Amino acid sequence: MVRSVSYMACCPSSVLEGTPPAEGVPHGELADLARRLIHGEDQAVIVKLGAEGALHVTETTHTHWPAHPVTHIRDTTAAGDAWNGAFAVALAEGRPLSEAGQFACTAAALAVTRPGAIPSLAARTEIEAAFTAQD
Repeated sequence: MVRSVSYMACCPSSVLEGTPPAEGVPHGELADLARRLIHGEDQAVIVKLGAEGALHVTETTHTHWPAHPVTHIRDTTAAGDAWNGAFAVALAEGRPLSEAGQFACTAAALAVTRPGAIPSLAARTEIEAAFTAQD
C-alpha cells in the first residue's frame, strides 16, 4: 500500500514550483496540480491541507479526508509529523487507505491542541478514542 503513494506534500508548491499554498484552494484545482506528479495508474499523491485535512489524488479521482474538529489550536509544530506517523502505522496495520487518512487527520488534530513537538504527540489510546468517537 505504501508503494502506491508517490509523493506526500504539505502543499503543491513544495514539489511543483510556482503553485499556491494548498489551504483555501478548491480541491479540484489541487487535484489537477497534484496529477502533474503522477506518471502511471498505480501512483497517487497525498496533499496535506492543514486545518482542512488531506487530499488523496490518483490519475482519475481525488478524495478529501476532512480534518478532525479542533476547538482551540495551541501549536502546529508537530502536526505534520503526527499525521505522517499515524498514516504509516495505519497502513502497516493493514487499514484501508481511506481509514488510514482519517486516522492520520485525527492524530494531527490532537497534536495541534498541545504546545511543543514531542509533548504534543498523542498516545495511541487517545488517537483511537478520538477516531472512534467521530464515527
